[in-house]
Amino acid sequence: MNIKYFLLSIFLFTVVKTDAQTCVIAKIDSLSKKIFIGADTKFSMTTFDREKNNFDTNIVYDGKIFRVGKMVFATIGGGSNYQKICGIAACENSTDINVALHSFKIDFITKMGAYLDSLQRLSPALFRRFIQNHSEILSKTIFCGFQNDTPFIKLVTTKVFDSLDKVFISYYEYSLNSICAGETESINDKFYDNSSWKKGYKNGIKILLKIEAKARPLEVGEPFEYCEITDKRIKFDRHNPYSH
Repeated sequence: MNIKYFLLSIFLFTVVKTDAQTCVIAKIDSLSKKIFIGADTKFSMTTFDREKNNFDTNIVYDGKIFRVGKMVFATIGGGSNYQKICGIAACENSTDINVALHSFKIDFITKMGAYLDSLQRLSPALFRRFIQNHSEILSKTIFCGFQNDTPFIKLVTTKVFDSLDKVFISYYEYSLNSICAGETESINDKFYDNSSWKKGYKNGIKILLKIEAKARPLEVGEPFEYCEITDKRIKFDRHNPYSH
């Protein structure tokens, strides 16, 4: 096997092996002061096929919702391993969400930028495919928790583009009361329909995830995982053994 492909396959597998298509739903219940968040567990993985001497995309399953102290975050899109690594480090660094998000921003952009620069050098074709696949959004990371006894949902969105052979990553931050992100084409209308939430937010999230998975089985898939957050505790309903 060509040494360049061998190094690239090792690089891809050990650094950023997964790309989360993902369907993530989160809502704040202002009456009970609870946050509900749910996600599917389907990923795509780029690996090197030695027999074919090219790269294949395979499906794996892993957790996308992570708890660090009293904060929870979920990963969507490109560089999901870096989202996880940087999210854990940011939440461990500070219990103040604003400080944590600033730390996450610097860490993720630095690590992801270095990865893409290396990918561009090792395989321009694979780099170009990555840029095309993430032409609108590189990643979304959703942070949930409580600040001064007030529930919050923070969305961090990054975009990537290259100009004059240099990779640039831009960063946007939003404060929300609810979010339906990732692969959501089949449930966008239902998400904003009050009837979807008549039996509670947790039940509504479960139903919407199942609808999206049935409509888009190549992008979204069971098992699902859920999390209920209050200012006193964080309760997981895990359907897979890989959640942090």
